[in-house]
Amino acid sequence: MRKFKAEKLIRDKLQEILAQKDIETTCTKIEGKQLLKALQEKLVEETKECMVDDKNEILAELADVIEVIHAIAKACDFSLDQIEQARVKKHADRGGFDEGIYCKDISMQEDNPALTYYLAKPNEYPEITD
Repeated sequence: MRKFKAEKLIRDKLQEILAQKDIETTCTKIEGKQLLKALQEKLVEETKECMVDDKNEILAELADVIEVIHAIAKACDFSLDQIEQARVKKHADRGGFDEGIYCKDISMQEDNPALTYYLAKPNEYPEITD
């Protein structure tokens, strides 16, 4: 028998679906902080799976992303209405992504208070020193 490491959250019915195909799984039920962490990892996984060209695949993966968002909301005791309110507020304050504005780099003077923010996130904002 061949065995593969999974180490990830799966949909509620998937274990049963796999069993019907003669595929064995070793699963456990998780809750609380462990579940929230697994859901956050699942959100990253599903979001990465949206990085395809086929629009039908994108649609299916977006459905997975929304499913995970629903589960995270439940785990955090947020209503979907609360999430939508937060989204609308951010959209009003900072705009959306409709205009396709792509930022190549960010520059500021040494005395700008925002400098500490960008220096604290070197993986997200690596400093260009040319």
